[in-house]
Amino acid sequence: MDNEVIIERHLDSLLSIGDGHFIAHILCYKGECTICFNDKEHILRKRDCAIFRARHQAHLTRISEDFECKVVYVSRETIEKSTPASNYGMKGSLSLFNEPVMHLTQEQQAILDNDFRQIEERLAHKDHLFHK
Repeated sequence: MDNEVIIERHLDSLLSIGDGHFIAHILCYKGECTICFNDKEHILRKRDCAIFRARHQAHLTRISEDFECKVVYVSRETIEKSTPASNYGMKGSLSLFNEPVMHLTQEQQAILDNDFRQIEERLAHKDHLFHK
């Protein structure tokens, strides 16, 4: 799983990392940023989450000075390998293309933040028998 999951705490690599090989999952903790995607501006604020599959169509237009986030980039192959048979599929992909930003409740943000933390912790244990 080396280089199949990349975690960052900024958006600097959103448009460049993996040249479309990775899907970006963003969780905003503080501040806000504006991302133009599919010819529409989307504002990402505290407790918002966004998923960008076609990152080449995303353009950062504004980031506030207090913006804090976590971005989990997951390779397309890893997503496909770990997705159950009843996956998000075409309908979900079209939905994300139309509206990549989701407004979360405080509870939903806590659950997603915990999921991101668990991924980070698991990636740190490369010698674990079940790493792959």
